[in-house]
Amino acid sequence: MRIYIPASLTVLSATRIEPGLAYAVTPRILALGEEYGYGELECEELASDYAAMASVVLEGNDWLGRRMVVAAEVEPDQVSDADAEDFGSIQLLSPVCWKQVASILIDDEGVETLVTQTAQGDESAWEELSETSLAWYDASERMRIIRTFQQS
Repeated sequence: MRIYIPASLTVLSATRIEPGLAYAVTPRILALGEEYGYGELECEELASDYAAMASVVLEGNDWLGRRMVVAAEVEPDQVSDADAEDFGSIQLLSPVCWKQVASILIDDEGVETLVTQTAQGDESAWEELSETSLAWYDASERMRIIRTFQQS
């Protein structure tokens, strides 16, 4: 199953992704999708959007001014508690290794102020930021991404 993990440079720099909060197409997201006539792709986008917004408050993302999400393929027994903590949330029960990661999603330049304002609780910034799509990077670009942000 595909999951979306809120991330930061610390997460990207780790040797593996530790258990914790993640997002996926859960029963509540499927129900919303059915209500609005969404297909599978739109439901996946909702899950990744929830992970992106959750990443705003992770350490370092506010000063970096970017949201980050790791998309990974895991076995169903690696997750539990669908929708228990938040809409679309799951609990990742075991570590994710980097070979399970399909892609990394990161904000493009230009949203730094919105990310900072959202982290500070500004609801209008949150609304505007939630309408902004993240750029897609292949998992093989992880080290280049880390170097790029460490230099800035």
